[in-house]
Amino acid sequence: MVLVRGDESDGRAVSLAADMVRATKGRLTILYVIRIPRTLPVDADTPEEADRGETALMEAEHTAHLPKESMQSDIVQAREIGPAIVHEAAMRDVQALVIGTPYPSDYGVFRMPDDLHYVLEHAPCQVVLWRASPRGAPVTGALSRGGRSQNGAG
Repeated sequence: MVLVRGDESDGRAVSLAADMVRATKGRLTILYVIRIPRTLPVDADTPEEADRGETALMEAEHTAHLPKESMQSDIVQAREIGPAIVHEAAMRDVQALVIGTPYPSDYGVFRMPDDLHYVLEHAPCQVVLWRASPRGAPVTGALSRGGRSQNGAG
């Protein structure tokens, strides 16, 4: 299963998850979670967020380059994103969960979002976290699509 958020990290996370699925001849679930504030019912209609989710899922399906029968895309609504991801992973009995994130920082200091911390602590499966490099940082020894370093190491 791969989580998409509609940000710049989605492409790398989806590509990585799709490569894992190809290697195992498995099935990829692409998940988008809409966080619903406590002031609204959990099943509230959120058309703008639903549209963002649909766009993120369509882009992810295109990026994955997998046959339609090897993919499933879903949007879920929840109060908190982390517990929703863990719940979906448990209910679907997934082997691995891939999550991408931009470089998270508060005032230039690295900070892991609470939902990622929750998933890393509670997920019932393997978790692969792909984090973008800090803005402006040079990328050295970048991985090729096959997972090997382009500079010969690793």
